[in-house]
Amino acid sequence: IELGDGWLALADKGQEPEAKELQRRAAYWYRLALPTLTGLTQVKVEKVLARLPRDEINAPRVLTASKPGPWASLAGSWKIAYANGAVRRYTIEEEGSVVFVEEQRRGTLAKRDRDVVLDFGDGKLERLGLVNETLLIEHFNPATSYPAGEPLRARGVKEEAVRLDSAGLAPEAGGLLKLFEDEPAFIDQLKEGRGEVFLEERDVYHGKGAVKVTRDQRFVSFLPEFKVRIREAPGPGEYRYLRFAWKKTGGTEIGIQLHTIENEGAKIPGAIWIRYHIGPQATFLDDRSIRIGTALPSDWAVVTRDLYADYGELTITGIALTPHDDHNGLFDHIYFARDPRDFDRLKQQYPRRGAPQR
Repeated sequence: IELGDGWLALADKGQEPEAKELQRRAAYWYRLALPTLTGLTQVKVEKVLARLPRDEINAPRVLTASKPGPWASLAGSWKIAYANGAVRRYTIEEEGSVVFVEEQRRGTLAKRDRDVVLDFGDGKLERLGLVNETLLIEHFNPATSYPAGEPLRARGVKEEAVRLDSAGLAPEAGGLLKLFEDEPAFIDQLKEGRGEVFLEERDVYHGKGAVKVTRDQRFVSFLPEFKVRIREAPGPGEYRYLRFAWKKTGGTEIGIQLHTIENEGAKIPGAIWIRYHIGPQATFLDDRSIRIGTALPSDWAVVTRDLYADYGELTITGIALTPHDDHNGLFDHIYFARDPRDFDRLKQQYPRRGAPQR
């Protein structure tokens, strides 16, 4: 009955006619469970079903097809938001081929009884339904738990085709998440701090621009719609590794800081900002930090870090770019990855002008 409760909760929050479709799904699961129930639980379910119109408690209306395609009603680009916070993007073609954009994998749509299912061949399965231009998804892991197991639910909204950057990469693609390469919009988000921030267009690690911060720092604690979950074995919407490039020709130190939340699994309990820096002191801004070196990067240097190994399980929501003293700092090429080999795609697209640092 938990499946029915979940769908009914969504129906109570929805509006007509979407709410009725969600009630159908709830009623379907209640009816399946009813023969096995006894006592107060049975009474509760019977009362719920009694307040639903009788014509609403048949099997739910999901996507159906009289033949294996075309799937024109689903064709397009979709942003899928899962109940656990993960986000995926699917590109669905009319003949039933589906591209999982972040992983660059292909799956296929198929019809099983009354259901439309999506299979990427990874031992998992998704059941799809379309209600008022909203894609309703139930994710079964493992696939053998379909159809009666407890799924992870998700909703998809249609969006414009994913825009690629100058390197041909999506914002999330192939295990990579790009935070900054050339985008002025990122710089506009750095609203806090005593320094000034500019798009530097002459001295860059790659592309058309780098971030130039004058003295002190510029930061944002919560970037809009941005949560990077750091995990030991990252899945969809999760990451482990950080890569960035930086440069500073004067002063004594430079640092990059990441604002975090949900840090129950962190190695430093209660840490809000985690830090990497170069400088003469083991600490940075009078607080704990991982010191990468003592000599400033007078030419562009690339840093790659295992965030999980350094700081444990946490969620990143913001960033601070911190030259700290009165000398300018430059920052560029900021990415997250699930596996260090994912960065190999960047090597193919971006000339590595700087010396690597650890």
